[in-house]
Amino acid sequence: MKRSLSLALAAALIGAPSASYAQGALVEIVSPIDGESYPRTGTTNAGAAFVPFSIATRCPSSDYTFKWGVDGDTLGSAAFYDQGTIQFSMKVPVGSHEVWGSTNCADGQAAFEVQ
Repeated sequence: MKRSLSLALAAALIGAPSASYAQGALVEIVSPIDGESYPRTGTTNAGAAFVPFSIATRCPSSDYTFKWGVDGDTLGSAAFYDQGTIQFSMKVPVGSHEVWGSTNCADGQAAFEVQ
């Protein structure tokens, strides 16, 4: 039982490439979830909330640059070969916001709200 569960978990984690990956380019905003409100439990009384961010990118095999940010401000950049992931938490004020990721092969964005 333990072995079959381990194999099933490994298969789920490895998975088959998505259609976007097979086509070669993708920037995926994993978190915050597009259209969601944060904090996930109730509202903030402090005028801001810590929001988790996770952005993944895949491009055809080559050298690329990856930039990411919130509300038009660039928060960071990196160089990568064919895939990269950035994860961080940030205190974000109450209101509507947009997180974005950009490479020289694809772009992605997600809107979210802090209540």
